[in-house]
Amino acid sequence: MFIKAPAKINLTLRILSKRADGYHEISSMMRAIRLFDEVEIDTGAIAFGAGTPYSYINIETDTENVPAGPGNLAYIAAELMAEKYPGLFSRIDISIKKSIPVAAGLGGGSADAAAVLLYLAKISGQDIKLADLAEWGAVLGKDVPFCVYACAAANPDLGYKGAGAALAEGAGEIITPVSEPEKAWVVLINPQVEVPTKQVYEMYDNHNTPGFVSDNDLEAPCAEAWPVVAETLKTLKGICPEGVKVQLSGSGPSVFAYFSDTQRAEAERVYTIAKEAFDGVPIRLIETL
Repeated sequence: MFIKAPAKINLTLRILSKRADGYHEISSMMRAIRLFDEVEIDTGAIAFGAGTPYSYINIETDTENVPAGPGNLAYIAAELMAEKYPGLFSRIDISIKKSIPVAAGLGGGSADAAAVLLYLAKISGQDIKLADLAEWGAVLGKDVPFCVYACAAANPDLGYKGAGAALAEGAGEIITPVSEPEKAWVVLINPQVEVPTKQVYEMYDNHNTPGFVSDNDLEAPCAEAWPVVAETLKTLKGICPEGVKVQLSGSGPSVFAYFSDTQRAEAERVYTIAKEAFDGVPIRLIETL
C-alpha cells in the first residue's frame, strides 16, 4: 500500500530554553504542505502471537544520499513497531520514493517514519491511538510527532483523525492540533546546501544577532553561516509584496513565502518571477494540506 508522507514548514519556531538532556524546549506552529514522499509498505504474512518479532526489515529508496538500512528513520520506525508487538509482523518491506528534498528543514525523514508507524498501527488490529504513535515517534525524532498527525490527515483512509496544522511544544513531542486551518499557498525554495540541524542549534546557543527579526529563531544563525540562505531570503523578500511572510523552515536551508488562499494570484506571480530570479534552483508552488 502507498502512504503519502507530507512535508512540513514551520510558520513559527521559538527556542525557549535548553534542557538537561540536550534538547531544546520549543514552541512551533507547523503546517503540512502538499509535497509528498510516497512510502510503499508490504508486511507479507502476519503471524499473531508466535515466532520472532520479524524475519527482517528491508528498505529501499530511489535517492542516493538516503540510507537504505538502520540509518533511515523509516527503518527505525518499523523496528520500533516490531519490538512493541513481537510476532505480529513476519516481515516488513519498505520502499520510499522521495519528492521532499533531503536535509532541507522540511521533515522528509520524519514524514517517512510517521507513514510507517501509521500503516503498521492500522493493520496491527491493536487499539493504537494517534497520540500513542506521536509519543512513540518522539523517540525517533522531534518532528515525527507532528508528522504523525500530518500523515494521518493526508491519508484519511487509514481511519485516523489527523491535522494539517498544529502547535508543537516541549521538544516537539507535545502536539496541539489546529482544527480546520485556513488554506494557504507556499512558494518554496531549496538552496541545495546541506545544513546539519544539530550544528544550527549549537550555533543558536552561542549566537547573538541584534536587530535580526524573524518568527524562526534558527533563521539568524543559519543565514549567517550559509550566505546562500541569506541571499535567498533577501531576494525572495524583494519579490514578495509587503506583509507576506518570508522565512526559513526549521533549521534550513529551505526558504518559503506564505500566502493566504485569497492571495493565490499573487503567489503565482511571485512563483513565476522567482523561477527566473533563482535560475537552476528548485522552486515549487504548493498548497497547504
